[in-house]
Amino acid sequence: MTDIPYDLSKRDSEKTLCPLADPIGTSSAPCPKEYQICQSLPQHPTAQAETDGQIEANDVKVGNSFSERKKWSLLALFSFSLIVDQWAYTAYFLFTPAVSNEYSIPAAQQSWVINSYVISFGSTILLFGRISDLYPPSTVFTYGFLTLGLLNLIISFLPEMYSYFVFRAISGIAAAALIPSAFKLISGIFPKEQLGKALTIYSAAAPVGGGSGAIIAGVVDLIPYGTGQMSAWRWFSRILAVMIFIPAVGSIWWMPKDIGRDPSRSEESSRQKFIKLDLGGSFIILSAVLLLILSLTMGGDHGFNTAYFIAPFIISLFLFPTFLWYESRLPEGYPLLPPSIFKLTNVGVFLFLGLILFSWWSANLSPLFIIYLTYRGESGIAAGARLFPQAAASIVVTLLLARWSWFTHHPRYAITTGLTLAIAAYAVFSQSTDQVGTDYWKFIFPPEIFGSAGAMMVYSATNVGVMTAVPPSIAGTAGGLLQVSFQVGSALALGIQAGLFTIHDGYLANFKNVQISWYFEMGWLGLGLLVFLVGYRNVKKLSENVEVGH
Repeated sequence: MTDIPYDLSKRDSEKTLCPLADPIGTSSAPCPKEYQICQSLPQHPTAQAETDGQIEANDVKVGNSFSERKKWSLLALFSFSLIVDQWAYTAYFLFTPAVSNEYSIPAAQQSWVINSYVISFGSTILLFGRISDLYPPSTVFTYGFLTLGLLNLIISFLPEMYSYFVFRAISGIAAAALIPSAFKLISGIFPKEQLGKALTIYSAAAPVGGGSGAIIAGVVDLIPYGTGQMSAWRWFSRILAVMIFIPAVGSIWWMPKDIGRDPSRSEESSRQKFIKLDLGGSFIILSAVLLLILSLTMGGDHGFNTAYFIAPFIISLFLFPTFLWYESRLPEGYPLLPPSIFKLTNVGVFLFLGLILFSWWSANLSPLFIIYLTYRGESGIAAGARLFPQAAASIVVTLLLARWSWFTHHPRYAITTGLTLAIAAYAVFSQSTDQVGTDYWKFIFPPEIFGSAGAMMVYSATNVGVMTAVPPSIAGTAGGLLQVSFQVGSALALGIQAGLFTIHDGYLANFKNVQISWYFEMGWLGLGLLVFLVGYRNVKKLSENVEVGH
């Protein structure tokens, strides 16, 4: 399939730039009739056409007239939503034993304390990407955020495990609404020269939230609340609900309603928009992703040679090509996943990196948490403190990349360096023997720092690469697709890792099993590096007037 840049030629034939237009949207000078064009429309964040030094307007409204304080405050809100989303996930690595004991959940079903949230999140995020492209993303974000807060409050009072699993799954759906809508809004709020920096900061919220969630949960777990309705995990959900409600309610009035909205959509009827949701394609891809993650989860719980794994895995493998075939038969503008998105330069390479990358954190955090809590007898906050350097390194790298954002705009440097550090980190991790004392400071702490820093470079460059390679009209879909890659890749790596934990007797108590899984992770990351080096196109200018920012 031939790579093509985002094509502005059709729009150029229909519109003429106003040479008097102020690129930051503050000029009130009138344009001659032959040059009139809506100045509030943004340029594409990567591809640009220049006329007398001015950048062409795009088809999605950008709030360039906003003050700097307003723009960065909105970014802080979006980043906070991603952090609390990660808290709702990682905190339950610590709370799973307490929830399982309280609800008398059998050992074979305890993984659903976490996976009920993860599976619904990963399988619906692409649909919310499409919704954010068709409807105002501000509305999708605000009400998704409010719903997430309400569901966390409800979860804190549930009396038995089945209702808990159901509402955790629904909360995963609410969380899935936040990420693609936030990507869409960020692409609409920030002009090209600030977009890379904004995406870098927003992307950093995921690993920062993942690392800090364990610390927050550990602090809550130290407080002697009691049992039953007064147990620590229930109070964590209530605290989380309050932390969500305050900014979510405020965003009803504070969030700009027209940012990221495609003006052409306003002419479409509700029926046209509903048809363009592509519910048929949505159902197919939702089923495919759900069954794939489910098969890997069940394989880890029951074995990969059982029907629990084989049946849903085979069905999911059939559904993915079925989805692509179905989408290719829809008229332009109607597919949930436009086939043309894969023709955009380097998008396919970045999406493959998404499948590879996110497992860097999950493949070490998951076994290390269990080792420290179960086999080393440490408290939740002590285990969280041991692993917090990964979040700290992500924060530092984010600050540096925000200051020198040119690095993420040169993926060949950022991704090659980052993946090399990430692979080296697992080489050092695997030399550990007991993960505490001197061994921790030699073989766990240092790779946590440089490995997480490297993974953060790749994560930021991948997010920026995808979101600046697509037109803003499909920014929500692109953001959702990238997150699906992260979730599916992480689930795939964790599923394989769970099987590797059983090679020798003793499960995680036998550290040889963990070492084998980390050798696999080194190969997994190495595959990503190889595909990137071979497949990435270092293209600066694809034509005289169209420029790619990588």
